[in-house]
Order: sequence, then C-alpha cells, then structure tokens
Amino acid sequence: TAGQFAKEILVINPENIKALEICKKDAIQQRNWQNAYEYSKTLLDKNKNNTEIVSHINICLNLNKVSEAQNYANTYYAEYPNSDEAKEMYIRCLVASGNKAEAQNLIASLLPKASAKLKSFLYYQRSLFTQTDSEKLADLRQSLTANPRNQEPLFELYRYYFVKKDY
Repeated sequence: TAGQFAKEILVINPENIKALEICKKDAIQQRNWQNAYEYSKTLLDKNKNNTEIVSHINICLNLNKVSEAQNYANTYYAEYPNSDEAKEMYIRCLVASGNKAEAQNLIASLLPKASAKLKSFLYYQRSLFTQTDSEKLADLRQSLTANPRNQEPLFELYRYYFVKKDY
C-alpha cells in the first residue's frame, strides 16, 4: 500500500514530508491514533500550516488529549477568528473539555451570520446540549437542512430513532 511504501521511504529518509503525510493519513484511516499522533507531531515541527493544525486537533481529540487540542485550537481561532474551520475546531475543543456554557454562548452568537456549512455544524453541536427530544430533533433537522451532506447529524438522527426503536 501507499502507507507501507511511505514507511520504507521514511527508513531511508525520515525527513520526507510527503511520506510522513501519507503515513499519517494511513494511520488515521486505520484509526491508529497513536501512530497518527506521532506523524502529526513530526509534521507540525516541520510544516505548521492550517491543514496540519486541524488534523492534529482531530487526532488529539480522538486520543483524549483535550488540553493539547485546546491549546492548538485557541491559537488557531485567535489567529483566524473569521475562519469557519477555526470556529469549528474551537467549539469541538470547548465541548470536549466540558466547557459547555462557553460553547453554547459562542454557538448562539455565531448562528445568525453563519454560512450553511457552519450553520449545520452549529445546529448539530447545539443538539448535543438539548434537554428534550423535540429540541434535539429540531436542531438535527435544521442541521441537515443547512447541509444535507453532514454525516454527524445524520448519524445522530439514526441513533436517536434506533434507540426509540422507530425504524
């Protein structure tokens, strides 16, 4: 595979950025988060761009390294406060760290002016905090209305109906 070939390249040339990227993507695909983390840290040391930062935040969240993810998300959001991607990462980290009040306030402030993709993300995140089934369903539906391709609310809706045995 490409991942195996990239690992062989790294034996010869451990500084090869393309091989590191391929190995990281391969590890993510296999859900081998620890290896993905190692490759990601190496890549961040060599090439700190927004794509690498977002990828590293996601890897950290999957490894439950919430404080590290939060540090990167804080910096990213501070540098690019108008970026939808930075807002998403920042909110994901707020939720993961248990700072739900701040996440809810930020979601409420961002929703009126958000793009369709960001709006979908925000409604989905808001659905995670709801107290009633009707509020949860309304947020999930609004999320999918804003972006029907968003897999997270689609899966959450599936899970909701599965638990209710409403097939």
